[in-house]
Amino acid sequence: MADSASLRFQKDGKFKILVFTDIHETHRPFRDTLTLINRALDAVDPDLVVYLGDTVDGAFPGAMPERVRRALDAVITPVSSRGIPFAPVFGNHDRESGMPNEEQLKIYQQYPGCLLMQGAEGVPGCGNYVVTVKGSSDETDRFALWMIDSGSRISRERLAQGIPDGYAAPEPEQVAWLERRAGELKASNGGRMPGGLLFQHIIVPEIYEALEQVPRGVKGAVKGQENNWKGRYYKLPEGACGKLGEGPCPPCYNTGEFAAMKRCNVLGAFFGHDHVNDFEVLHEGIRLTNCKSTGVRSYGDGVGRGVRVIELHENEPGTYQTRSIYFSDLVARHLSNPMTGHLSYGQHLQVLRDVSLSVLGTVAAGTAVFAAARKLRKK
Repeated sequence: MADSASLRFQKDGKFKILVFTDIHETHRPFRDTLTLINRALDAVDPDLVVYLGDTVDGAFPGAMPERVRRALDAVITPVSSRGIPFAPVFGNHDRESGMPNEEQLKIYQQYPGCLLMQGAEGVPGCGNYVVTVKGSSDETDRFALWMIDSGSRISRERLAQGIPDGYAAPEPEQVAWLERRAGELKASNGGRMPGGLLFQHIIVPEIYEALEQVPRGVKGAVKGQENNWKGRYYKLPEGACGKLGEGPCPPCYNTGEFAAMKRCNVLGAFFGHDHVNDFEVLHEGIRLTNCKSTGVRSYGDGVGRGVRVIELHENEPGTYQTRSIYFSDLVARHLSNPMTGHLSYGQHLQVLRDVSLSVLGTVAAGTAVFAAARKLRKK
């Protein structure tokens, strides 16, 4: 596939995007997750679906190729069978599933409507590409939708440079590709750079500049994550909206991506990764948005799982609207299994083990007491 895929505004001048993130699925899909996906597709009727990374769980046991394929099929089929185009990006856990992202890409591309591309040769990562939204009645690129692979953990080379261990950032070559490709889009549109939205899994480090640092104990404050921000507390600044439920986990080093976004007319950037964060905050002209996790399998806040809707308007190219819709809105006010929804899959398995061992211990103790009682009766 060439880096030239495009979509089109509807005749009413609208274009709707539905975002799923952090599904963390395995070959045995959770019913609640699939129900949420299907209900959201029916309620929103989107023009495009974005999978914002960690679609596959990196920790599930026996992650053989066929099992990864079954996990992907479970969450792609509801979209593809409805004839809706979809654009995935990879998260840090996808590559930990036992199947390289390059092989997962081939699976995605087997489904009708897939816009995922390998990306330019020589650029790090898998799935750096741009999709444009054209006018309802012309071939003008009205919006650019940037898809970036934000990687997983930092490389050995970065560690050797003295950077603390942590999450990766898009490499300088990816940032250079973003600016180069934006220049090409500008040239092909008569010198006008279309407004853009950027989608990647791990949030940029500038998020901690956008948040307000506060003393410990302030209502709504969360503890900073990763090396650079540990021991500090933050809350959403005045004017922001949504929920800051945990300290964001960006990379500890900066490769200039956010600065490049500003030069490329990116209006907003959307991230996953931090499952219970669900906010919008404006920083230096760009709206940074963390999307709520969709999947029930990994950690989160129960029926607060959700999806995010983005609406573009052809006649208002410098603006867009976005909102979240939750499991409690679309499905029910409780999960079908009360043990899920707050724990990760690994924690869920540990609970099952603990419960099983407890039950076995109780049965063994009961058996011993019963046997002793029988002996006493015989005496």
